[in-house]
Amino acid sequence: MNFCTRNHLLRFKGLITLQYVLDVESYYGTDPQAFVNDEEEGFRDAKLRNLVEELSQLRSVSITLVTSSREQPMLEGGTEPVPGPIKAWIASAERRMMGMEDPQSAQ
Repeated sequence: MNFCTRNHLLRFKGLITLQYVLDVESYYGTDPQAFVNDEEEGFRDAKLRNLVEELSQLRSVSITLVTSSREQPMLEGGTEPVPGPIKAWIASAERRMMGMEDPQSAQ
């Protein structure tokens, strides 16, 4: 997530919708916590918490996962279901970017 930092996003003052597309390596399926740890570090480094403080028109944030092997979305019920820890982290990150408090944000 640190490839597009808060400073990059602040250039788009009229930004209404933000979608992050994260590439998930196949080995994260066996170690989803490694994915969460890596992405959380990027989230902190990019200072993405509470973007609506400065991007007041931002109305929605979503994080989409693609698999590196097929460039296909990872969808619940699809060929590669999203592991629980990754789903929980995504939901937490989306809420935190929108400035919503999240008791699990200390992951």
